[in-house]
Amino acid sequence: MTGSWPLMEPTPVTDRLDEAFRHVDFGGCHVFVLLGHPRSDIGKGQLVARLAATVPGPATVVKFDGILNTNERGNHPSPTDDLATYRRFLPDTVMGWPNQILGGDVLLSFLREFGGTDWEHLSFVPHLSRFFLLTLHRAWVDAGRPAHLFVELGGTVFDQELTTYVLPALSMLTTPANARLTTALLSELPGGFVEPKTRALQECLTGSLRFGLVYDVLFLRVPERDPGDDELSALEAAVAAKLRRHLVHRPAPPRLVLVPTFEPPALDGYLDYLHRRRHLVADLGQPAGRA
Repeated sequence: MTGSWPLMEPTPVTDRLDEAFRHVDFGGCHVFVLLGHPRSDIGKGQLVARLAATVPGPATVVKFDGILNTNERGNHPSPTDDLATYRRFLPDTVMGWPNQILGGDVLLSFLREFGGTDWEHLSFVPHLSRFFLLTLHRAWVDAGRPAHLFVELGGTVFDQELTTYVLPALSMLTTPANARLTTALLSELPGGFVEPKTRALQECLTGSLRFGLVYDVLFLRVPERDPGDDELSALEAAVAAKLRRHLVHRPAPPRLVLVPTFEPPALDGYLDYLHRRRHLVADLGQPAGRA
């Protein structure tokens, strides 16, 4: 029996995205991605803004909101605005592009540029995932190519607006995009210092593995307001040991950083706390001074 493989159909969109992606180069930028669980309002904006303020040299924060609004009239669709929090610590933050990316804008721009193809079926992965990274790279370029790019992914880690195309895109950041990637999760530790419970956290970490997410750092909120460093270290070690017994990580369990409760609305002491414990977070360089 003889035969031949059918000729490959033309893939103009895939080819164009591949060609564009070959030119994506973050220049060794440290990209720090923060996700949240189990609530969207768990405090990611307050945390990521302060983390960006601890690094030396240029830094910026980009907020991705997966909502399908396009914001064409300049009205922010959410009742709260993390960009104002970013600007408190990073005065160069723009109230919009490049410090804000909306899911609706990404989808609309993608369809306008590529949706008219007659040759291939377009999908969330790989097409929209690639386009999302191209959009993130363009935001970084328009922000001045800072050495540190902090990305807050709005909502919760398992929201469909993230799982469909954003989370699959993260694995493409390191190679060939030439970025140093740190992936972090902000969650909570029910029971705090009295009776810490980790079941919900274990389920979140296990579920994240389905999307290729292996966190480098876990930030865990606790209800206590002013625990001492020795208490913090002891509880972090106990929780880490518990996670090691129940979870498989590669190559090692994530670093743990407990986040005490600070007095609203200014959350005084939060920035100093992160400065003090920044060695647990990542290789962010030496602090340039306190804001």
